Amino acid sequence: MWLFVPSGVLFLMPNSVITFGTKVPAGVYVPTMVIGGIMGHTVGLAVEYAYYQFPNSAIFASCGVDTPSKCVVPGVYAMVCAGAVMCGVTRLSVTLAVILFELTGSLDHVLPFSLAVLVSKWTADAIEPLSIYVSLAARYSENRLVLTSECFDRTFLPI
Repeated sequence: MWLFVPSGVLFLMPNSVITFGTKVPAGVYVPTMVIGGIMGHTVGLAVEYAYYQFPNSAIFASCGVDTPSKCVVPGVYAMVCAGAVMCGVTRLSVTLAVILFELTGSLDHVLPFSLAVLVSKWTADAIEPLSIYVSLAARYSENRLVLTSECFDRTFLPI
């Protein structure tokens, strides 16, 4: 099982880079959600493994010994990481937090989703201020798109 997770991420990342860089309509949304989901599920499985190895640890003090499935849910880790990766690529902060919140249908996970999206947006903006969509539009626009430095406003020039 642990062998499939890294191989899935190592297979999907180069393929996603290739599809982003070419003009093939392969999409940006689904590959980044899948990569983030795989990485988040891996972290969730590692935390669940740590819970089973050290159930009396101070980290897991609030968890009941009889109900480990209520304390550590790898699927929630997968959704949080998928949202964070997606926000880092596309910069859809509030929209993505609402989409993830609606997927769960519960108020329990709003704070982890919002914090992950917020930290991801700040980190991605510190590394590269432009989203993947704006970067690709600037690359393939044939000088019809001018990006200004003030709030990255997009001004279209006449043809």
